[in-house]
Amino acid sequence: MYASSTASPSDLSEGQLLIFRRRLVPDAEAQYRQVLPAGGAAIAFGVPTLRDHPARAVYEVDAEDFDAVAKHTANLVPMIQQTEVQGAEGTGLRAVFECPIKTMNIAHETDMPDHHPPRVWQTDTGPLAVPDLFHRHENPADGVSLGYIAINNLQPGNADFVVEQSVPIGEEKVMHFGAPFTLKAKSRLLCVPPPV
Repeated sequence: MYASSTASPSDLSEGQLLIFRRRLVPDAEAQYRQVLPAGGAAIAFGVPTLRDHPARAVYEVDAEDFDAVAKHTANLVPMIQQTEVQGAEGTGLRAVFECPIKTMNIAHETDMPDHHPPRVWQTDTGPLAVPDLFHRHENPADGVSLGYIAINNLQPGNADFVVEQSVPIGEEKVMHFGAPFTLKAKSRLLCVPPPV
């Protein structure tokens, strides 16, 4: 993640880099999260391997139209979720998440005969950078965690989150996703035809 209040994301000479690492070593929790100055950071991003495929004819699928969402999912059309959430009242914070939909769960009437309404779609996307929208941090990178976001057609005005945290298991601690919370949200689903 790139965090800066003065530089554009294309200028890595200023700002900060937030790095999450998994290590099976003693005191792994202390080494899990690291904030580095962006200027001069020796980090291999693999830039030569990145490919830029400009999206053409991107269009929105009506999130309230279950049949349309199910059809696009069945046809393996790549989808992107755009979700805007407001922070806690009085903070003036907000965030816009735009991410590829990693998992789209579809439940038809036959899958959930006793459920009303019986036709449900739900995304499950992550991990992604989830900012703390409940408190302002002097350094914005200090308020960012890894997390997952989920939206569905049953509660279109909400977005559900889980964030990664240290969880005790016996005498050990592991990093695990939990602490679910819900924020008011506006979401839409964008379809991205693959490049030809």
